[in-house]
Amino acid sequence: MAATRGPGTTAINITIGLIANYCAIPFMIFNQSYASNFTSTYDPNTINMNGNSGWAYYGDLAVAAAIENANREQILPGVYVNLKRFSDCGEYYVEADWSYMGNSAGYAAAVTAVDIVDVHTDVVGVIGNQFSSAAKGAAQILSNYQIPFCSGTIVSPRYSDKAKYPYFWRTFPNTYAKNLILLLTTWKVQRVSVIYESDEEIGLSSWFELSKLFRKTNIQVISDIPLKGEFGSDGGALMRQTLQLTDSRYMVVFGQSGFVGRVLKCAGESGLYGSKYVWISANGPILDQDSESLPVLKGVITASPCDFPTASSSKLRAQVDNVAGFDFDQFYFDAYGLASYYDCVMLMLLGFRKLSKSPESLSKRLLQAEMNFTLFQDLGYDGALADSIILDANGDIELPFCFSRLSGSYLNISIFAMSGKEAQDFAEYQTTAPIFYDDSSTPPPDGPPSVLIQSNGMNDRDRIVLTRLSVTGINRVKAGAPVELGALSIGCCVMYASLMLYIQSLDPLLCRLKVGVTGAAAIVILVPLIAKNSIKVWLFRQKVIQKKVASIMAHQRWVQAGVMVVGASLVLAKAVMGGDAVQVLSDFDGKYLHCVEPMKVSPASRAVMGVYFGFVAVLWLMLPVLAFMSAHIRSTEHNEATPLVLTAVTSLGGFCLTQATMASSSRDTDFKIGLLVWTVTTVNLQVNVGMRVFVVLKEMVLKRYGKLGVPSSSRMNASSSATMICFQVRYRNSHASHWMVGTVYLNAWQGSRWWITFVTDDDIFCLPAPDAESFTLIETTVVVSSCRRQYGEQGLANVAGVVVELGTKQEAIMLFEQCCAFMDPSSQKKKGK
Repeated sequence: MAATRGPGTTAINITIGLIANYCAIPFMIFNQSYASNFTSTYDPNTINMNGNSGWAYYGDLAVAAAIENANREQILPGVYVNLKRFSDCGEYYVEADWSYMGNSAGYAAAVTAVDIVDVHTDVVGVIGNQFSSAAKGAAQILSNYQIPFCSGTIVSPRYSDKAKYPYFWRTFPNTYAKNLILLLTTWKVQRVSVIYESDEEIGLSSWFELSKLFRKTNIQVISDIPLKGEFGSDGGALMRQTLQLTDSRYMVVFGQSGFVGRVLKCAGESGLYGSKYVWISANGPILDQDSESLPVLKGVITASPCDFPTASSSKLRAQVDNVAGFDFDQFYFDAYGLASYYDCVMLMLLGFRKLSKSPESLSKRLLQAEMNFTLFQDLGYDGALADSIILDANGDIELPFCFSRLSGSYLNISIFAMSGKEAQDFAEYQTTAPIFYDDSSTPPPDGPPSVLIQSNGMNDRDRIVLTRLSVTGINRVKAGAPVELGALSIGCCVMYASLMLYIQSLDPLLCRLKVGVTGAAAIVILVPLIAKNSIKVWLFRQKVIQKKVASIMAHQRWVQAGVMVVGASLVLAKAVMGGDAVQVLSDFDGKYLHCVEPMKVSPASRAVMGVYFGFVAVLWLMLPVLAFMSAHIRSTEHNEATPLVLTAVTSLGGFCLTQATMASSSRDTDFKIGLLVWTVTTVNLQVNVGMRVFVVLKEMVLKRYGKLGVPSSSRMNASSSATMICFQVRYRNSHASHWMVGTVYLNAWQGSRWWITFVTDDDIFCLPAPDAESFTLIETTVVVSSCRRQYGEQGLANVAGVVVELGTKQEAIMLFEQCCAFMDPSSQKKKGK
């Protein structure tokens, strides 16, 4: 780039491109999209300040003023900044002033963006004064070629997506939807109708963004009406009939300013205005001169980023008026966003300066890779819009919204409220200022007196089914152990009983109660199951006899009770602080109630819910861990790895399915969740209690009949006995096996050979016993000494003996005497120690 004479010095040239709808301004000269012959002096015969020509002209003056000030103040030392203008809608045509609504995205992408990228290579940054719909293609192409693009009026939520538009940023906040929810919630409005421009980007994107937030609140959209931007009498009739049929009182309009103006004019002609109606719009309406004082305009609510009076904005307005030779009304300065264009230019040039690279590299587009939106996020710039301008993580400026009320005269508006940070509350709200049509500050009702809805949408058949499932489930519960499985069974009973809550009329208390009862029941089920298997895993890993198992179990039950108390406390805290609410939904069969989580949650509530879900997650994680450790227990009677895995899988699956069912709410949501609760509870009951019942019955049979005969054989003619015992194998190298559970058999061979056999589900340990001296009684234990010859599936050549633990001394004496008598009825029993 050749050096050019700047203001008093030789400088390197760079160029800022300005894209606007110059097709609405007459007498300009066009070469493809490049536009020249722009006249800064205001001529009312050429420029219509209420049309597209006024938007393009007035915004241009702000951009030119920023570039002039930047050159004078030498923001970029050694660089002179030029301005080039580009049309996004082609050459001038008369109808563009009123009829053009941004429907030229194809031209802007195929011609304008290509001109900037390939032809006008001196352009290193672009400012956009465009419709949101016209910028879609151009913004993406410029991002692809790493050319920074800033706008103050492209407001569609689409452009906050940095994956598609990493080089696009704007001096406009993308928080209108949140601020509208704040306003409606403050007014306690629960019924609204939405009218949106269906063939325009800002209407579609804004409605899509707001609809997601509506689903998280108690605000019901009773009708959503899509209309073409240039809707005719049929569209007007559709709007009128829909609003009258639904008896709508609060109407929200999304679309370009011209569309908003046509909607309000149609509403006025249909009589849809007065003290019981409230019209709300993001964009202020644009109307023809004959409609600027329509009665329907009185009480219309608009919302836009707050224009704080700053020293820079006052100077900018004076500078623009001086260049134009005309004193424009403050309304146009604020409504057309001149301060946002000015700050776009200044932020862009300050970002270039931050790179601290040579001017030649800047002018030759060698630094474009470093110019995504993050370069301009926080430059310490005090702008015309506000002091200390900062962009958020989506490249949008952080500004509060101001809510205004139209008085009925087109340019007469008054601000009555300003939102706080992140649209969580109001920083200011004038409670006595006139706001609505009747000049009152009290919001009118959002509809006719409502009939109290108590139904949760469940029909009588569904209620009968859940009732029967609840009663049947409780009757099926049986305890398999005095404490551990008994507590688990109690939890299942509570879970079955909670089904009765799903058939009741809903209110916030019942919503909390459903969550609290099922949460408490889940903890009562999991904690005993985890405690029982934890002690089993510990016992079977011991290599020495544990003589204080009873005291250990008692201690463990105290710990178990403490964990349950902690869980119950968390459930109670979550139920009290969670703040579950009831939402009114509707379908073709009418209205019904549905439990929803609140949109706003206090930090304390968020912390309590985090601790609660963390506690439940830890309990659940214990299930697969214990299943893995239980797999090493060789006794199938005490190995509960399979039930633990099934419990973990069904619990997680039930939770995920419940969350998915609640997310897609419908009339039968409560019925589906009730079925899920019953199914998961029944499966867990069967795998943890039902299977245990058969084990208990087996133990009862063995204990009742004691000795069991061994199948006869031609060579084995002596009787045998069998007793269930707990034993441990001792080896000659002083090591010992884990404790095992099995059956002991006393066998005789034709009265001349005797041996004792220990049988588990996996192994057989066979020890010859020549006489009664092979048995020793030690308190509650019987020790069987081994001879030199051993037989067994594992080749037990190094087995020193087997220790049998009976639990009580009386049972040990009985087994000892039985063994001695069987081996040698006439021998003297060895004295126990």
